Amino acid sequence: MSRPEFSLLILAGGQSSRMGRDKAAIPFPGPQDPPIIHQIHRRLGEGARECLVAAPETYGLPARRVADHPAFAGPLAGLLGGLAACRTELALVVAADLPCPEPQLAAHLLELAAADPAADVVVPVASRGPEAMFAVYRTRALAQLEGAGRRGSARGPSMREALALVRVHEVPEPEWRRLDPVGASFTDCDTPRELAVAVGLAAGRREE
Repeated sequence: MSRPEFSLLILAGGQSSRMGRDKAAIPFPGPQDPPIIHQIHRRLGEGARECLVAAPETYGLPARRVADHPAFAGPLAGLLGGLAACRTELALVVAADLPCPEPQLAAHLLELAAADPAADVVVPVASRGPEAMFAVYRTRALAQLEGAGRRGSARGPSMREALALVRVHEVPEPEWRRLDPVGASFTDCDTPRELAVAVGLAAGRREE
């Protein structure tokens, strides 16, 4: 199956308080390399109709900057702001602190979304739950999530709560591990220690 038309939406907002510096701008995997957000674009941007960055800047990428949804907070604000700006039905959504996304897994998620038009979200599920920050969303989910947020708390639902409000196509762990055996796509960099783990993972890939 050919890859459907999609937008790449990178969520790069937040304070990066646990890291102590802007995670999206950290050179990765080494000090002479491009920043994490550029690595994400390089790995996932091929074939995208457009790239959107939910952040105060685009970090020099060939992308459109989109503002957070004003009625929400946290990652959901960036997600909804991005979905509102998308020019395609499908958005491949990835957080800017996931430096090792697997392109083959991303392609699989897009293919599943094309094959299941009833699904609002196609999301891998790991032992800790749905990996909502590396998933494919249909832009129509925006209306459902906005409405749910207005009925909920002032900050709106969490990402996990949001997934309970839409039709989700879950990708079980045995299925996605065939394309991403070590779960590299979900290795985040919230802290310096986690960044070191991701650097080691990237080094192992280079040696293969």
